[in-house]
Amino acid sequence: MFSGAIGSVIANPTDVALIRFQSDNSLPAAERRNYKNVLDALARIGKEEGIRGLWTGAVPTVCRAMAVNSSQLVSYNEAKEELLKYTGEKKETMTIRLTASAISGVSVSIISLPFDNIKTKFMKMRKNKDGVLPYSGFLDCFAKSIKNEGISGLWAGLPTYYMRIAPHAMITVLLQDFFHDILTPRKH
Repeated sequence: MFSGAIGSVIANPTDVALIRFQSDNSLPAAERRNYKNVLDALARIGKEEGIRGLWTGAVPTVCRAMAVNSSQLVSYNEAKEELLKYTGEKKETMTIRLTASAISGVSVSIISLPFDNIKTKFMKMRKNKDGVLPYSGFLDCFAKSIKNEGISGLWAGLPTYYMRIAPHAMITVLLQDFFHDILTPRKH
């Protein structure tokens, strides 16, 4: 969880730029930010919104990263243990690892998507005509999202999100096992 939190704090400015690039084309022409490239986006965000603007949405981003990392590792290890019991295997096989990693991908998607949705809304937001942002903070965005979209709205786009996040989760845990296997000294 700690590594996810630290990494997401460091990378948050580029995440803000990415979200805004992706959403720009869906806005009316007059409301587009029209960043030229990532460096232009970072410079303009810093200039127009202050240095804090680069960390817009940092709280849900950190929560998302912590949810991804913890759910990924816990669900993978638990799934391997249960699959070993179920199959009666004495040793982890590639089939068990692949199945456990797929289960982990589902777990990661379900647990982290609400944070990803809030993070995206927070990073895309713009001041209204009165100069007020639509969300005052993470909890406000969370509450308004549930009020406006229902609780299931937190998982809007789950199949697409799974297709995006599951390969990452699967590859990460499989590589973790691979490196553990080759770097752990064997007992003779």
